[in-house]
Amino acid sequence: MEIQFYHHGDQKIAFSSKISKSNLAPIILIHGFSASFNFWQIGMEQLAVERTWYQLSLPGHYPSTLPDGFNPATVDINFFNDFLNGFILDIVKSKALLVGHSMGGFVALNYASQFPQHVISVMSISGFLNGNWTGFEGWVQKISQGNLLQSKAFQSAFHMMKRSKLIFKEAALSYAHQALKLRRKEIFNKTIDKMYPLIRKHDIAKLHMIFSQLPSINITDMLRDLKPETWIITGNRDKIIRIEHAMIIDHVIPHSKLLIYDDCGHLPLIEDFERFSQDFGDWLNNFSEIETSI
Repeated sequence: MEIQFYHHGDQKIAFSSKISKSNLAPIILIHGFSASFNFWQIGMEQLAVERTWYQLSLPGHYPSTLPDGFNPATVDINFFNDFLNGFILDIVKSKALLVGHSMGGFVALNYASQFPQHVISVMSISGFLNGNWTGFEGWVQKISQGNLLQSKAFQSAFHMMKRSKLIFKEAALSYAHQALKLRRKEIFNKTIDKMYPLIRKHDIAKLHMIFSQLPSINITDMLRDLKPETWIITGNRDKIIRIEHAMIIDHVIPHSKLLIYDDCGHLPLIEDFERFSQDFGDWLNNFSEIETSI
């Protein structure tokens, strides 16, 4: 798929799209931290055949950029809302269904709470309320907030992941509950092949500037009045974003549906692609609104 760019102020936001001839409402897909926007492509080519969909790159994730003179202190709730709102108004030009994985779920939930008039529904997959993580990413996050030596350790950890596709693949497998089973899945291997050429070009220093600010952002209170219906998917063995995040999201949001995937970690949509295919189809069928200009 061709890489396109949305120019938001002095920054570029990368995306690719599949435009359908149907008039059904489009889907916007948002990846997680340190991933790439084509994380979604292999699955969506099977699951969203009749819909227009956009896979959108987060700021600072190659080939997206950050604003000139970017100050990490500006990474707050509005930082994420601004680029997504501009993209919806200028490129999508329609109310949309939002899907986010991990940090992408956080971004989608945050946006829907502030701009419900632009959102039909949200699907948050392994999403979170605040950026306090556990497991390997939790350790990396702690060192990212420390002194210069710890900052270098953060960058070294991600440089290792970029060094080869094999190392990147092993890092991705560590997110799963049953790594040996996932290793054999065709969708996982094709997704790794698709993502790695972009992953290896990430600017680690830019990612560090975003990553270090996430723990200071908490959207719990903002979700209490969330209007769009929200589907929440989580793995019961997620070592990165604990299941408690999903349970609190479900409790806080007025109109939500919680789906817990047994024996899955941080990648339930790939670890149990068969179940996800069914759930994703049911979600789309529940929201069969036609495209509505905004």
